[in-house]
Amino acid sequence: MAITFLKFVADTSKAPFLKRIVLFPFPGLDTASFTKVIPYLERIHFKEWSSKELLYPHNFLENLFEKSIRLHEIWISIGLENCKSVENILIAVATSGRYSFLTKLHIAYLRLSHLEILMELVLQRQGRLRLSYFRIEALAHDVPTSMFEAFLRTQSVNIKELYCRRFLGSSKFGKFTFPRMIGLRKLDCELSARQVMPLKCNLRFPNLQSLNLFGTCCQIFSFDQQFSGNKVSESLTSLHFRPGLIVAGSIAGLAAHFPNIRSLTLSVISKVDLKELLQSWEMMEDLELYFGDGITNIDSLLTGLPAEQCVRVVERIKSNKKLPFGLDFLIKTLDGMLDANDKHVAVSLRNFKNLKTLHLEYNAFLMSRNPAVNEVENNHDNDDEVNEIRPADLEVELEESYLPSDVTGYFALARMKSLRKINLPECLFSEECCNYLIESMELVGWRFCAEASDIVPPRKA
Repeated sequence: MAITFLKFVADTSKAPFLKRIVLFPFPGLDTASFTKVIPYLERIHFKEWSSKELLYPHNFLENLFEKSIRLHEIWISIGLENCKSVENILIAVATSGRYSFLTKLHIAYLRLSHLEILMELVLQRQGRLRLSYFRIEALAHDVPTSMFEAFLRTQSVNIKELYCRRFLGSSKFGKFTFPRMIGLRKLDCELSARQVMPLKCNLRFPNLQSLNLFGTCCQIFSFDQQFSGNKVSESLTSLHFRPGLIVAGSIAGLAAHFPNIRSLTLSVISKVDLKELLQSWEMMEDLELYFGDGITNIDSLLTGLPAEQCVRVVERIKSNKKLPFGLDFLIKTLDGMLDANDKHVAVSLRNFKNLKTLHLEYNAFLMSRNPAVNEVENNHDNDDEVNEIRPADLEVELEESYLPSDVTGYFALARMKSLRKINLPECLFSEECCNYLIESMELVGWRFCAEASDIVPPRKA
């Protein structure tokens, strides 16, 4: 079936303009099926057809690489158990001599035999391997960390983007330490205290602009362990702690260490951390924030309005759903302390005056019943929390007060004129509030999920 498709592509008049192609190891695969296409290919993506190890024909690979005169990007999405197929591809690249033109390489699972071939290409006297983009989904158990460090050291000036999602290396090889990489602009990596030494961004990556960190579910990020004691890193503008990696008690330290953040992804579990976040990075443009049920009265935290007033408004909306609620009703409910041009009384989401994109999402993994989360929350028991309110103080139900309501919509989002995209996968917004935001703001994208409804922009015709 794949051969028939390739013959069809080769016969079309636009075939020479084909720059990317995805291949599967079908028996009988040969380059004659798409001879006209090969010289124009810039990217080849090798995939496996099934869990069975089906090898790409050796002659096919050699002919393919020899004739791919514009090729500069190779993706190998082949599982850990099919390592021989990956070896054959890399050997064919080496034999063809085209590796000196290769700038982007993606290998799903990097094994020792694969890394040995890459090291040979680096040591060639003529036409060495120089990568600007290198991505692996996992470093296999048989790879010595020292050897992987040595390979990265050979590419320290060339590599601009580096992705190391998982480190499966055996503990017998010791922890992995990133070498100094002055060319690196973007780094994606798994953050495991057992396998990766402290990052020390300013020392190891002096020109880093984007840092994406991954962790196991509810893994606690330690600022002191990873960054404390280092100089300020002014080049970093994008910082993302992917969902599951919890930042606890480190916001102020991060803001001081990375003062120029414009794009941020964060998971918080305490009010103290959320308040610190709202007082940091005033030049923020893109914010993706995840929170758990430990952050109650989120309307108060996001708007800066007193918690008591926010809770009363939410309860009145819930108990009087037939009334025509809107901005005027909410202002009156706030006992006249605010007018249509209200000035918020405390730190709020509106501190981000340049915010263009906002994603707020409740994450069930950050529930206070989770042992890992509960342990961190206990460390904040003695913190002086402003706007704290408990069920005993007001006779109201607070089981949903961790979800933003119309209060946040009207008194935070509606007043943020720079916002262009809003994504709330779970909220308590009324349809009226959603429509008000859509009509009064210059939004180009939105999603409000409330009361089993999903309000999104209409599809373009």
